[in-house]
Amino acid sequence: MFSGMHLQRLPLELLLDIVQLSLEAPKQACGGGAYSVRHFPMIYLCRSLNHASTILLYDHLHLSDPDSTTRLLSTLRQQRFSSLDHTSLAHTLTVETRVTDAEVAELLSLCTSLRCVRLLVRPTVTLTLTARLVQSWPQNCDRLELEETKTMCGKAVEKLFGSGGVGGPRKGLRHLSLARSFGWVTDDVMMTVIQAWASGLVSLNLEACRKISDTTLHHITSSASARTLRHLNLSLSAYPERTPPVKLGDEAVVALVARLPCLETLELRYRKELGDVALCGIANLATAATDCGREVALRRIDIAGWMNHTAPAVVYLAKRCPRLERVALWVLTEQMERELDVIRTEAPWCAEVERVKLYEPYGC
Repeated sequence: MFSGMHLQRLPLELLLDIVQLSLEAPKQACGGGAYSVRHFPMIYLCRSLNHASTILLYDHLHLSDPDSTTRLLSTLRQQRFSSLDHTSLAHTLTVETRVTDAEVAELLSLCTSLRCVRLLVRPTVTLTLTARLVQSWPQNCDRLELEETKTMCGKAVEKLFGSGGVGGPRKGLRHLSLARSFGWVTDDVMMTVIQAWASGLVSLNLEACRKISDTTLHHITSSASARTLRHLNLSLSAYPERTPPVKLGDEAVVALVARLPCLETLELRYRKELGDVALCGIANLATAATDCGREVALRRIDIAGWMNHTAPAVVYLAKRCPRLERVALWVLTEQMERELDVIRTEAPWCAEVERVKLYEPYGC
Protein backbone atom coordinates (compact mmCIF):
# COMPACT_ATOMS: atom_id res chain seq x y z
CA MET A 1 0.00 0.00 0.00
CA PHE A 2 1.35 3.43 -0.95
CA SER A 3 0.16 6.89 -0.06
CA GLY A 4 -0.59 9.59 -2.63
CA MET A 5 2.18 11.80 -1.26
CA HIS A 6 4.84 9.22 -2.26
CA LEU A 7 3.19 7.75 -5.34
CA GLN A 8 4.71 10.14 -7.86
CA ARG A 9 8.22 9.22 -6.69
CA LEU A 10 7.78 5.54 -7.54
CA PRO A 11 9.10 4.06 -10.81
CA LEU A 12 6.46 3.28 -13.44
CA GLU A 13 7.27 -0.47 -13.34
CA LEU A 14 6.29 -0.62 -9.69
CA LEU A 15 3.16 1.47 -10.26
CA LEU A 16 1.90 -1.06 -12.77
CA ASP A 17 2.04 -3.81 -10.16
CA ILE A 18 0.16 -1.99 -7.40
CA VAL A 19 -2.95 -3.93 -6.40
CA GLN A 20 -4.15 -1.63 -3.62
CA LEU A 21 -3.97 2.14 -3.83
CA SER A 22 -4.50 4.32 -0.78
CA LEU A 23 -4.44 8.09 -1.13
CA GLU A 24 -4.90 9.38 2.37
CA ALA A 25 -5.52 13.10 2.72
CA PRO A 26 -2.61 14.98 4.29
CA LYS A 27 -3.88 17.02 7.21
CA GLN A 28 -2.38 20.25 5.96
CA ALA A 29 -3.88 20.07 2.47
CA CYS A 30 -6.95 22.15 1.56
CA GLY A 31 -7.82 22.77 5.19
CA GLY A 32 -9.49 20.36 7.59
CA GLY A 33 -7.95 17.27 6.04
CA ALA A 34 -9.38 17.92 2.57
CA TYR A 35 -7.45 16.61 -0.39
CA SER A 36 -8.04 18.15 -3.80
CA VAL A 37 -7.78 16.09 -6.97
CA ARG A 38 -6.28 19.07 -8.74
CA HIS A 39 -3.31 18.89 -6.33
CA PHE A 40 -2.60 15.29 -7.33
CA PRO A 41 -0.89 14.36 -10.63
CA MET A 42 -3.66 12.39 -12.33
CA ILE A 43 -1.25 10.61 -14.69
CA TYR A 44 0.13 8.65 -11.74
CA LEU A 45 -3.36 7.71 -10.64
CA CYS A 46 -4.17 6.48 -14.17
CA ARG A 47 -1.01 4.38 -14.35
CA SER A 48 -1.32 2.95 -10.88
CA LEU A 49 -4.87 1.65 -11.43
CA ASN A 50 -3.81 -0.79 -14.13
CA HIS A 51 -4.02 -3.85 -11.87
CA ALA A 52 -5.64 -2.41 -8.77
CA SER A 53 -8.48 -4.33 -7.15
CA THR A 54 -9.05 -1.77 -4.42
CA ILE A 55 -9.01 2.01 -4.64
CA LEU A 56 -9.22 3.99 -1.44
CA LEU A 57 -9.04 7.78 -1.35
CA TYR A 58 -9.69 8.45 2.29
CA ASP A 59 -11.30 11.29 4.17
CA HIS A 60 -12.17 14.04 1.70
CA LEU A 61 -12.22 14.30 -2.09
CA HIS A 62 -12.70 17.90 -3.21
CA LEU A 63 -13.62 18.42 -6.87
CA SER A 64 -13.59 21.92 -8.29
CA ASP A 65 -11.30 21.52 -11.31
CA PRO A 66 -13.14 20.28 -14.46
CA ASP A 67 -9.96 18.80 -15.97
CA SER A 68 -9.20 16.70 -12.91
CA THR A 69 -12.78 15.51 -12.69
CA THR A 70 -12.81 14.50 -16.36
CA ARG A 71 -9.54 12.61 -16.03
CA LEU A 72 -10.64 10.80 -12.91
CA LEU A 73 -13.94 9.69 -14.45
CA SER A 74 -12.27 8.69 -17.72
CA THR A 75 -9.81 6.52 -15.84
CA LEU A 76 -12.46 4.78 -13.77
CA ARG A 77 -14.66 4.10 -16.82
CA GLN A 78 -12.05 2.16 -18.72
CA GLN A 79 -12.67 -1.54 -19.31
CA ARG A 80 -9.22 -2.52 -18.11
CA PHE A 81 -10.47 -1.93 -14.56
CA SER A 82 -13.26 -4.46 -14.87
CA SER A 83 -11.54 -6.53 -12.16
CA LEU A 84 -12.13 -3.72 -9.67
CA ASP A 85 -14.09 -5.26 -6.82
CA HIS A 86 -14.17 -2.36 -4.39
CA THR A 87 -14.10 1.38 -5.03
CA SER A 88 -14.15 3.85 -2.18
CA LEU A 89 -13.21 7.26 -3.51
CA ALA A 90 -13.91 9.22 -0.37
CA HIS A 91 -15.76 9.40 2.88
CA THR A 92 -16.71 12.95 1.94
CA LEU A 93 -17.25 14.16 -1.61
CA THR A 94 -17.22 17.93 -2.04
CA VAL A 95 -18.36 19.23 -5.42
CA GLU A 96 -18.20 22.88 -6.42
CA THR A 97 -19.81 24.83 -9.23
CA ARG A 98 -17.79 23.75 -12.26
CA VAL A 99 -18.47 20.01 -11.95
CA THR A 100 -21.50 19.12 -14.09
CA ASP A 101 -24.67 17.38 -12.89
CA ALA A 102 -23.81 14.26 -14.90
CA GLU A 103 -20.32 14.10 -13.37
CA VAL A 104 -21.78 14.44 -9.88
CA ALA A 105 -24.11 11.51 -10.53
CA GLU A 106 -21.33 9.32 -11.92
CA LEU A 107 -19.03 10.07 -9.00
CA LEU A 108 -21.81 9.14 -6.59
CA SER A 109 -22.22 5.78 -8.31
CA LEU A 110 -18.48 5.14 -7.95
CA CYS A 111 -18.20 6.15 -4.30
CA THR A 112 -19.67 3.04 -2.74
CA SER A 113 -18.81 3.84 0.88
CA LEU A 114 -19.51 7.57 0.74
CA ARG A 115 -20.76 9.04 4.02
CA CYS A 116 -21.19 12.71 3.08
CA VAL A 117 -22.09 14.63 -0.10
CA ARG A 118 -21.34 18.35 -0.20
CA LEU A 119 -22.60 20.47 -3.11
CA LEU A 120 -21.27 23.99 -2.68
CA VAL A 121 -21.70 27.35 -4.38
CA ARG A 122 -23.90 26.07 -7.19
CA PRO A 123 -26.03 28.69 -8.99
CA THR A 124 -29.01 26.34 -8.89
CA VAL A 125 -29.91 22.85 -7.79
CA THR A 126 -31.73 21.67 -10.90
CA LEU A 127 -34.47 19.09 -11.23
CA THR A 128 -32.06 17.06 -13.36
CA LEU A 129 -29.45 17.07 -10.59
CA THR A 130 -31.94 16.09 -7.90
CA ALA A 131 -33.19 13.21 -10.07
CA ARG A 132 -29.61 12.01 -10.49
CA LEU A 133 -28.98 12.35 -6.74
CA VAL A 134 -32.00 10.20 -5.95
CA GLN A 135 -31.03 7.61 -8.56
CA SER A 136 -27.33 7.37 -7.62
CA TRP A 137 -27.43 8.04 -3.89
CA PRO A 138 -24.82 5.89 -2.03
CA GLN A 139 -26.39 3.34 0.28
CA ASN A 140 -24.44 4.30 3.41
CA CYS A 141 -24.44 8.07 2.93
CA ASP A 142 -26.05 9.79 5.91
CA ARG A 143 -25.02 13.44 5.40
CA LEU A 144 -26.05 15.97 2.72
CA GLU A 145 -24.83 19.55 2.53
CA LEU A 146 -26.39 21.92 -0.01
CA GLU A 147 -24.58 25.07 1.01
CA GLU A 148 -24.54 28.47 -0.69
CA THR A 149 -26.87 27.33 -3.44
CA LYS A 150 -28.82 30.25 -4.88
CA THR A 151 -32.00 28.61 -6.18
CA MET A 152 -33.87 25.33 -6.10
CA CYS A 153 -37.30 25.05 -7.69
CA GLY A 154 -40.30 23.52 -5.93
CA LYS A 155 -40.26 20.43 -8.16
CA ALA A 156 -36.61 19.80 -7.32
CA VAL A 157 -37.33 20.13 -3.58
CA GLU A 158 -40.21 17.68 -3.89
CA LYS A 159 -38.09 15.26 -5.92
CA LEU A 160 -35.25 15.27 -3.41
CA PHE A 161 -37.16 15.48 -0.15
CA GLY A 162 -40.85 14.96 -0.87
CA SER A 163 -42.86 12.15 0.69
CA GLY A 164 -43.64 10.78 -2.77
CA GLY A 165 -39.96 10.19 -3.53
CA VAL A 166 -38.45 6.73 -3.41
CA GLY A 167 -34.90 6.05 -2.23
CA GLY A 168 -32.33 8.82 -2.50
CA PRO A 169 -31.18 10.76 0.56
CA ARG A 170 -34.54 10.26 2.30
CA LYS A 171 -33.37 6.78 3.27
CA GLY A 172 -30.85 6.88 6.08
CA LEU A 173 -29.97 10.60 5.98
CA ARG A 174 -29.33 11.90 9.51
CA HIS A 175 -27.42 15.15 8.92
CA LEU A 176 -28.63 17.98 6.69
CA SER A 177 -27.10 21.39 6.01
CA LEU A 178 -28.76 24.10 3.92
CA ALA A 179 -26.48 26.82 5.28
CA ARG A 180 -26.42 30.13 3.41
CA SER A 181 -28.95 28.89 0.85
CA PHE A 182 -31.18 31.77 1.81
CA GLY A 183 -32.65 32.34 -1.65
CA TRP A 184 -34.96 29.32 -1.61
CA VAL A 185 -35.11 28.02 1.97
CA THR A 186 -38.50 29.19 3.27
CA ASP A 187 -41.06 27.92 5.77
CA ASP A 188 -42.91 26.04 3.01
CA VAL A 189 -39.70 24.38 1.80
CA MET A 190 -38.78 23.40 5.35
CA MET A 191 -42.18 21.78 5.86
CA THR A 192 -41.41 19.46 2.92
CA VAL A 193 -37.83 18.88 4.05
CA ILE A 194 -38.53 18.19 7.72
CA GLN A 195 -41.39 15.80 7.07
CA ALA A 196 -39.29 13.69 4.69
CA TRP A 197 -37.61 11.60 7.40
CA ALA A 198 -39.64 9.09 9.32
CA SER A 199 -36.49 8.20 11.28
CA GLY A 200 -35.66 11.81 12.18
CA LEU A 201 -32.58 13.99 11.72
CA VAL A 202 -29.70 14.24 14.18
CA SER A 203 -28.34 17.59 12.99
CA LEU A 204 -29.87 20.43 10.98
CA ASN A 205 -27.93 23.50 9.84
CA LEU A 206 -30.01 26.48 8.66
CA GLU A 207 -27.34 29.13 9.17
CA ALA A 208 -28.08 32.39 7.34
CA CYS A 209 -31.42 31.10 6.04
CA ARG A 210 -33.05 34.42 6.76
CA LYS A 211 -36.50 33.63 5.34
CA ILE A 212 -37.45 31.06 7.97
CA SER A 213 -39.69 32.04 10.87
CA ASP A 214 -41.33 30.56 13.97
CA THR A 215 -43.33 28.41 11.56
CA THR A 216 -40.21 26.41 10.70
CA LEU A 217 -39.55 25.88 14.41
CA HIS A 218 -43.06 24.46 14.68
CA HIS A 219 -42.40 22.15 11.71
CA ILE A 220 -39.30 20.83 13.49
CA THR A 221 -41.02 20.21 16.82
CA SER A 222 -44.01 18.46 15.25
CA SER A 223 -41.91 16.07 13.11
CA ALA A 224 -40.12 12.80 13.80
CA SER A 225 -36.91 14.82 14.18
CA ALA A 226 -38.25 16.22 17.45
CA ARG A 227 -37.29 12.92 19.09
CA THR A 228 -33.81 12.69 17.55
CA LEU A 229 -32.43 16.18 16.84
CA ARG A 230 -29.23 16.93 18.78
CA HIS A 231 -27.67 19.83 16.89
CA LEU A 232 -29.57 22.80 15.46
CA ASN A 233 -28.10 25.93 13.88
CA LEU A 234 -30.44 28.89 13.36
CA SER A 235 -27.74 31.58 13.29
CA LEU A 236 -27.73 34.55 10.95
CA SER A 237 -24.90 36.04 8.91
CA ALA A 238 -22.49 38.46 10.54
CA TYR A 239 -23.17 41.05 7.86
CA PRO A 240 -26.39 42.96 7.17
CA GLU A 241 -28.31 41.87 4.09
CA ARG A 242 -30.42 43.90 1.71
CA THR A 243 -33.52 42.03 2.82
CA PRO A 244 -33.90 42.04 6.62
CA PRO A 245 -34.17 38.55 8.12
CA VAL A 246 -37.46 37.26 9.46
CA LYS A 247 -37.35 37.49 13.24
CA LEU A 248 -37.74 34.59 15.63
CA GLY A 249 -39.73 35.01 18.83
CA ASP A 250 -38.40 34.36 22.33
CA GLU A 251 -41.41 32.19 23.18
CA ALA A 252 -40.97 30.14 19.99
CA VAL A 253 -37.35 29.39 20.90
CA VAL A 254 -38.36 28.31 24.41
CA ALA A 255 -41.06 26.05 22.96
CA LEU A 256 -38.48 24.62 20.56
CA VAL A 257 -36.14 23.60 23.39
CA ALA A 258 -39.08 22.22 25.40
CA ARG A 259 -40.07 19.87 22.58
CA LEU A 260 -36.60 18.66 21.58
CA PRO A 261 -35.62 16.37 24.47
CA CYS A 262 -32.29 15.33 22.88
CA LEU A 263 -31.13 18.81 21.79
CA GLU A 264 -27.53 19.30 22.92
CA THR A 265 -26.29 22.20 20.75
CA LEU A 266 -28.33 25.28 19.85
CA GLU A 267 -26.69 28.01 17.74
CA LEU A 268 -28.49 31.34 17.61
CA ARG A 269 -25.61 33.65 16.71
CA TYR A 270 -26.57 37.14 15.49
CA ARG A 271 -30.24 36.60 16.39
CA LYS A 272 -30.25 40.08 17.87
CA GLU A 273 -34.04 40.07 18.31
CA LEU A 274 -33.76 37.48 21.07
CA GLY A 275 -32.91 38.26 24.67
CA ASP A 276 -33.45 37.55 28.34
CA VAL A 277 -36.99 36.21 27.83
CA ALA A 278 -35.59 33.29 25.82
CA LEU A 279 -32.72 32.63 28.23
CA CYS A 280 -34.90 32.70 31.34
CA GLY A 281 -37.56 30.63 29.62
CA ILE A 282 -35.03 27.88 28.84
CA ALA A 283 -33.72 28.09 32.41
CA ASN A 284 -37.24 27.67 33.81
CA LEU A 285 -37.75 24.64 31.56
CA ALA A 286 -34.66 23.08 33.11
CA THR A 287 -36.00 23.76 36.59
CA ALA A 288 -39.36 22.18 35.78
CA ALA A 289 -37.63 19.16 34.24
CA THR A 290 -35.48 18.69 37.34
CA ASP A 291 -38.57 18.80 39.55
CA CYS A 292 -39.97 15.93 37.47
CA GLY A 293 -36.79 13.89 37.73
CA ARG A 294 -35.56 14.76 34.22
CA GLU A 295 -32.90 17.01 32.69
CA VAL A 296 -32.78 19.40 29.76
CA ALA A 297 -30.16 17.92 27.43
CA LEU A 298 -28.74 21.31 26.34
CA ARG A 299 -24.93 21.31 26.60
CA ARG A 300 -23.88 24.16 24.31
CA ILE A 301 -25.60 27.39 23.33
CA ASP A 302 -24.26 30.17 21.09
CA ILE A 303 -25.84 33.59 21.59
CA ALA A 304 -22.99 35.75 20.28
CA GLY A 305 -24.42 38.75 18.46
CA TRP A 306 -27.42 39.17 20.75
CA MET A 307 -28.04 42.75 21.83
CA ASN A 308 -30.86 42.30 24.35
CA HIS A 309 -29.31 39.90 26.86
CA THR A 310 -27.94 40.67 30.31
CA ALA A 311 -25.37 38.94 32.51
CA PRO A 312 -27.93 37.96 35.22
CA ALA A 313 -30.00 36.08 32.62
CA VAL A 314 -26.92 34.23 31.37
CA VAL A 315 -25.92 33.34 34.94
CA TYR A 316 -29.49 32.20 35.67
CA LEU A 317 -29.42 29.94 32.61
CA ALA A 318 -26.07 28.42 33.60
CA LYS A 319 -27.21 27.78 37.17
CA ARG A 320 -30.48 26.13 36.15
CA CYS A 321 -29.06 23.89 33.40
CA PRO A 322 -26.75 21.38 35.13
CA ARG A 323 -25.64 19.85 31.81
CA LEU A 324 -24.72 23.16 30.19
CA GLU A 325 -20.98 23.12 29.41
CA ARG A 326 -20.46 26.03 27.02
CA VAL A 327 -21.98 29.45 26.40
CA ALA A 328 -20.71 31.72 23.61
CA LEU A 329 -21.75 35.36 23.85
CA TRP A 330 -20.78 38.97 23.37
CA VAL A 331 -19.69 40.88 26.44
CA LEU A 332 -21.27 44.26 25.88
CA THR A 333 -19.94 46.15 28.92
CA GLU A 334 -17.25 45.88 31.60
CA GLN A 335 -20.02 45.54 34.20
CA MET A 336 -21.35 42.54 32.29
CA GLU A 337 -17.87 41.00 32.27
CA ARG A 338 -17.68 41.26 36.05
CA GLU A 339 -21.15 39.83 36.53
CA LEU A 340 -20.36 36.81 34.36
CA ASP A 341 -17.55 35.78 36.74
CA VAL A 342 -20.25 34.52 39.11
CA ILE A 343 -20.72 31.51 36.84
CA ARG A 344 -17.34 30.13 37.92
CA THR A 345 -18.49 29.71 41.51
CA GLU A 346 -22.26 29.22 41.18
CA ALA A 347 -22.29 27.03 38.02
CA PRO A 348 -18.86 25.34 37.90
CA TRP A 349 -20.14 22.68 35.49
CA CYS A 350 -20.37 25.39 32.82
CA ALA A 351 -16.64 25.30 32.26
CA GLU A 352 -16.48 27.38 29.08
CA VAL A 353 -17.99 30.85 28.82
CA GLU A 354 -16.62 32.09 25.51
CA ARG A 355 -16.44 35.85 25.26
CA VAL A 356 -16.70 36.30 21.50
CA LYS A 357 -14.94 39.46 20.34
CA LEU A 358 -16.18 40.76 17.02
CA TYR A 359 -15.51 44.01 15.24
CA GLU A 360 -18.97 45.46 15.27
CA PRO A 361 -22.48 44.25 16.13
CA TYR A 362 -24.74 42.77 13.47
CA GLY A 363 -26.88 45.36 11.76
CA CYS A 364 -24.91 48.41 12.87
